[in-house]
Amino acid sequence: MALTVVPPVMQIGNVAPPVSILIHNRSCAELRIDRWETPSWIVLGDGPKVLAPGEVSKFGAKANTISLRQSNTGPVAVHTNAGAAMMLVIAMEERPSIVCVPAELEVWRVPDGEMPAIPVKLAPTAGFLRVRGVRSGGSSGLEVLSRLDDTFMASEGDGVAITLRALVDRFQHQPSASLLVEFDGPHGVAEVEVSVKVAVRNPPEICWDGEHHSPAEVYQSTAQRLEFVLANRSPGGRDGGARNGRVQIKSVILEPLEQLNISIRLVSRMPLTLRGGESGTVVFEVNLSEAPVRSNSPLQFRLRAQANGPALDKPVSVFVRALPQYDGILAIDFGSSNTCCAVIETGRESERLKLDGSSVASPTIVRYLDLAGAEPEVEIGTRVQELVSKDEQVAASAIDGLKQRLGDERQRLPVRPSKSTDWTTRTATQAASDYLREVRRMVELNKTTVFGDFILTHPAVCSLRQYRNLHRALMWGFGAGAREVRFLQEPIAALVPFMAKQARNGELAAYTVASFDLGGGTTDIAAVRVEYVPLPGGRLEIRPQIRYSRGIRFGGEDLTKSLVSELETRLNRLISQSEPCAVLVREGTQGASTEDVLLNGYKLRQAADTFKVSLSDEGKREEPARLIMRMMAPGGLVAKDFDRGFSDLNAAGDTDLETLFLDDVRRRVKDAAKLLHAASIRAGHLDVIQVSGKTAYLPVVLETIALEFRDSKVVRADDPKECVVTGACLSRSMGRGAAVRLVLPDAARRTTSSIGMYDATTSKFSIVLPVDAGIPNEGLTGEVPNGWFGFERVVIWENLGIDDDELRNGGSALLSKLGTWVPDRPEPGADSEGWTLRLVLRNFTLSVMAIGPEAEIVTFTRLGEADEF
Repeated sequence: MALTVVPPVMQIGNVAPPVSILIHNRSCAELRIDRWETPSWIVLGDGPKVLAPGEVSKFGAKANTISLRQSNTGPVAVHTNAGAAMMLVIAMEERPSIVCVPAELEVWRVPDGEMPAIPVKLAPTAGFLRVRGVRSGGSSGLEVLSRLDDTFMASEGDGVAITLRALVDRFQHQPSASLLVEFDGPHGVAEVEVSVKVAVRNPPEICWDGEHHSPAEVYQSTAQRLEFVLANRSPGGRDGGARNGRVQIKSVILEPLEQLNISIRLVSRMPLTLRGGESGTVVFEVNLSEAPVRSNSPLQFRLRAQANGPALDKPVSVFVRALPQYDGILAIDFGSSNTCCAVIETGRESERLKLDGSSVASPTIVRYLDLAGAEPEVEIGTRVQELVSKDEQVAASAIDGLKQRLGDERQRLPVRPSKSTDWTTRTATQAASDYLREVRRMVELNKTTVFGDFILTHPAVCSLRQYRNLHRALMWGFGAGAREVRFLQEPIAALVPFMAKQARNGELAAYTVASFDLGGGTTDIAAVRVEYVPLPGGRLEIRPQIRYSRGIRFGGEDLTKSLVSELETRLNRLISQSEPCAVLVREGTQGASTEDVLLNGYKLRQAADTFKVSLSDEGKREEPARLIMRMMAPGGLVAKDFDRGFSDLNAAGDTDLETLFLDDVRRRVKDAAKLLHAASIRAGHLDVIQVSGKTAYLPVVLETIALEFRDSKVVRADDPKECVVTGACLSRSMGRGAAVRLVLPDAARRTTSSIGMYDATTSKFSIVLPVDAGIPNEGLTGEVPNGWFGFERVVIWENLGIDDDELRNGGSALLSKLGTWVPDRPEPGADSEGWTLRLVLRNFTLSVMAIGPEAEIVTFTRLGEADEF
């Protein structure tokens, strides 16, 4: 389909000639016109609504240009069942005003060489201008080096780019020149002269202001900043470089002269332009975590800069000092949707760290910029989350859902780094470690210290493989300095601030409190009996007893996915009305690119998240405005845009989206609240139910639970998103408290799955280590009498179910093979009388052994993997 407007350019303040709009249906199918789009000063006449295959139709229109007082440009567009066609129509002055950017050109003599080419842009002062070419204006002293291959639509904000060469001697007594711009005007092709100011300067220079200063001192850590002040002047110049021409520093490189494992990243944006005498700072971020610490011998680097003429090449010396060890703990809540960090220094209050500008919570998404270096160059934060829904290139370079993916290490995640044209893959553990390495960079930069002790929070339903991979990702991300990693269940950590608050308020009567922690990927429930015990000297002990802690694989992400699915359905419905047989691009769509698939996925997710927030107490109650999605027609070679307002999607179903979504939340929260009923059976009456997690900002969550538990006090956590990481810190600091001490029992470490044996004959699962069992310091032990007969391998299974049916059913999707364990030696004596098979879970590592009648021991090793569970 093609659209042509005649004439395409008209003159403002004059009566316009009649306008003709031609549409050519180049397809072999009937074309149905749905709607037109024109500038306000063009009125469309009548015309056919349907075009036969190959037909060319003419539509008349009137242009009211006589009333226009300034240039105006707008699209004439036709929207049909086969897509849209558009052409810009210009109303302009007969002789447009054009300016050169920059307004003044600086030129200088170059000894033994030519003046570098000068890049400029020519732009109209208002509206648009279709430029055909640019040439020198007579003997102006400016030579145009570039040529336009085609016409260029220039605008006030986007001029036509050309390069010039100056004949410097011509400008000693003539501070201006001219260029002639050829353009499409109201009466055909025309030409206008553009005046250009020219100033003769001294050649630009580059110097490093800190060249003769004492060497910088930095720390042996991942995120050290080295700053260099570069100036456009000569170190010995009398005028300070004020008469120098502009220098445009195109690249700056810092290289270590020693063969060391040091990665260097330029933080400053290039190019850097400096007027004569001006200075600017160039910042590098250097990973010196493996650099040697030498008190008397600095590290040697080379600083090189390239510019429009001058260059810089200087030696740089840097002293590396040992980074002090943090006297405290770093707590990390590595969430399905967002990640939070908090620190607590010995003897001080806990402090939540800002990972994302002014926000404590940062989206758990990682964008890869480059994978070619010793360490991946990545970016995290809200900016990444926003960009992936707008740019298919960014979408291709990002990975989200890191926490959920840790349970499946075999999954390879496709990614194309921003600085590469090639696709590659990362495992979930690698992606999580890349994310945590960037977190490490931020917290070390924030606190100027290295962290060795950690608390990682985890859901109440979690596989051992997920534990192992999360632990491994943290060790990879934080390096050799990571000494000790402790785990704490999220629903238990979420209650610690509540217990502390009750103590501060003097409310010391015993009570039973339950947490309903509605996270991104799981909903976790813990029921805790809390007693406050006064001690001599005015001291107080908080003694919680954990009566119940379980979870299900349902969270805010599931609500988002349901909403995304509904949006997909409604979008396809709207697409089919506009273009029959076309579909929304998604995974599996024939002919669709990976970039379009990822971009649509991120856009739908962002729209769903924005809609959720609009219904919550979290922030602005604003719905998404529009959705511009990628769709594919049958047999189409490339996808095209499909643009609809969110209100169109709301009207495209039998029920409005708000009602549909809130009904879904009520149903699923009520179903998840069955765990609270189970907790009350185990723990007794629940005096208080605390709701936490980002989804807890939805008022409907509290309302639903309050209706289920009318005799309990239902409250939202003071900080629904950060209470888990804050509680993890408090669990350590209050454990050492002098005035108020929190005494968490050993049972705070609990199993999050059932581990046992599976009988293929009966399709039954037998529990050896049950879910929601306290894990003592020496480990949790379970035994299978007559479980080994001297030779055979042992297959161990894991069940993430919580109720009896899920635990017994061997065909459940929640049942997975944990691995095969091989005996280190055979034991023929066990053939007649089976030995006891013993499983020991300690620090979430599973050990398997067989015990004979005389206490003989045969140990087992997991097959195919050095890291045992």
